[in-house]
Amino acid sequence: MDEISERAKRAWREGKKRRVVRERPSLTRSEMVEFLRLISEIASPFEFERKLGLSQSDVNYYREKLEVENPDDARRKRMKMEAENAEMAESKAYEESKRQKEAAEVANARLREMNEALAQQALERSNVEIDGNAIRQEDAERQRRFAAQQSRASKPKKDWQLAVHGSKANQADQIELFARDIQYRGIQFTCSKYSATPDQIRFEAQRLGLNIDWDNVRR
Repeated sequence: MDEISERAKRAWREGKKRRVVRERPSLTRSEMVEFLRLISEIASPFEFERKLGLSQSDVNYYREKLEVENPDDARRKRMKMEAENAEMAESKAYEESKRQKEAAEVANARLREMNEALAQQALERSNVEIDGNAIRQEDAERQRRFAAQQSRASKPKKDWQLAVHGSKANQADQIELFARDIQYRGIQFTCSKYSATPDQIRFEAQRLGLNIDWDNVRR
């Protein structure tokens, strides 16, 4: 009997060495909002595991960290965090719009300088006889370079896609949230949240087959 007991102890110690300690998932701000929503709706442990990958001990940890004792606490904190997130997104969108405007002004200034320089060169050559075909070829080449620059500057990148993960149900939830962000939060908010341009957001919505009423989407 003593021999079996000692053997069991050794087996337990060896098993303990092989156990891997599970790290607690770290929640982003948007995931914290989702966590608070689940708390306010008294969701089941299965919903926390399916949508956020949280075990019951993780749920208890974040409830204590966020000082959420009941659904009403969660509802109030969620509304406050959503307002803060929207304010941050609007601020980021404003800064991005400002940056793009400044970049456009710099590009236009350089274009004006280039045109002035070309005009000056043309004036200096006005007294020199130049073959007519050469002039037309030079002008066509200049227009081609300018059109290529404009095309590169304005051509939207279509290589961005919405990052979804988890089970099919979880992916469907993320796509639905993406559609709601576009329809009810607007383009600027969605661009800021997903780090994408308006053209990329529209292209991805079309690729996913989302039924978006673009005429009523906020800018």
